[in-house]
Parts: sequence; C-alpha cells; structure tokens
Amino acid sequence: MDISGPYALSTDFASEQAFRFQLLSNVKRLRLVHAIYSCESSTTAQYASDVGVSENDATYLLKSLVKGGFVERTQIGRSAHFRLVDERMRALVEQMDLLDNGSEKTPYPAG
Repeated sequence: MDISGPYALSTDFASEQAFRFQLLSNVKRLRLVHAIYSCESSTTAQYASDVGVSENDATYLLKSLVKGGFVERTQIGRSAHFRLVDERMRALVEQMDLLDNGSEKTPYPAG
C-alpha cells in the first residue's frame, strides 16, 4: 500500500497523534482526564483521591497530560490546579459518557 499519496498523514502529525493516543492508552490517565472534565480546577490530591491513586502517581500522570497538551496547570498558592484545554479531548470525554450510559457510575466528589 502506498502511503505517500495525497491523503497520507505527514510524519510529524502522525507522530504527534501517536503520542497523544499513547497517553490515553493508560487506564489511570484516561480516568484522570474524565475526573478533570467532571470537576475542573481541583487539586492533585483531590484527583488522586477521585481516581484511586497516590498523589505521587497523580502528579506523574498529570505532568504527562500537561506535556501532551490535554491539560493546563495553574499554581494557586501552594496548590496546583488543572483543567482540560484541548477541545478534542473534551468532545472525546463527552462521547465516552454517551457510550457508557448503561453502566453504573460513581460520581466524582465536588472539588
């Protein structure tokens, strides 16, 4: 199959998208994205509690989401707060909610 035709993705774009998909292939990271979507501007400690990971794990996962361009980090006093900044990610999470309508959900606590 010839992938150099007019409809082929550029190598740079394909690499960027592969990196983004790799970030989302981690269950904890995906749950964290959903928690951020559900309750933006919470702290690392709150998201760690919501997702069921340690604060150290949450910090690592959040840093990778910031690096991937999905999430923005804002420092307020001694606490870091996070929010989704990628509209494609917001749309994906909304679609996941629609697809997951048959399962019982545990709401994230208000942050």
